[in-house]
Amino acid sequence: MIDSAEAKMLELRAKTDQQLVSLIDNRLDRGLAFARVLENDESRRNWASMEHFLMHAERALSDASAWIPLLTAAKHPEHGRLAFKLAQLRDVLDRVATPRVRVRAAS
Repeated sequence: MIDSAEAKMLELRAKTDQQLVSLIDNRLDRGLAFARVLENDESRRNWASMEHFLMHAERALSDASAWIPLLTAAKHPEHGRLAFKLAQLRDVLDRVATPRVRVRAAS
């Protein structure tokens, strides 16, 4: 039988994990929103705007990449969904970053 202190610790860990899942999910949603703006041709013409959105999208990717391993285990029910959103964000950033490099090299 689990003693009271251990049960309380497990309860606290589950609550912390759920809060972490929510934080990661929100950060990925925000990163995806920034990255999808970059897919718009109009955004690519405005370098100041593009750099701003790119910086925030890349930061979201970095934060989420660092936080996902902090979940108690890869078997966490939300782990797969978060990993999928992370891959989506990485894919969008790969698509929008490539033309930026080519345009700068051509300048």
